[in-house]
Amino acid sequence: MATIVIDRSSVQNVLSAGNLWSALWNGWCVACFNSAGEEIFRVKMPVQPPTSVAFGGTNLTDLYITGAAIGLSQKDIQQQINAGDLFCLSTNSPGIPSHQFFNSSM
Repeated sequence: MATIVIDRSSVQNVLSAGNLWSALWNGWCVACFNSAGEEIFRVKMPVQPPTSVAFGGTNLTDLYITGAAIGLSQKDIQQQINAGDLFCLSTNSPGIPSHQFFNSSM
């Protein structure tokens, strides 16, 4: 397992059960890291650039993963037919609810 330094300010990171999920751009995967920064789980993706992750669903146990097509060649896009799609992964641990933004001046 790889050890990394986690940038907790990244919008592509989501906490779940004390762990942090991150989409690894150009890494063909999303990964889960524990609080020590050690990779504890990796999910292979059918697209080279997964872009972001967010928990949703009734119990916040669905991990939604976005992919991108930007920066891919036409050949890459043809080989990665799902580039730019939205994916859903069911997990055993719920994520943390996000905060809603409300602008009273709108």
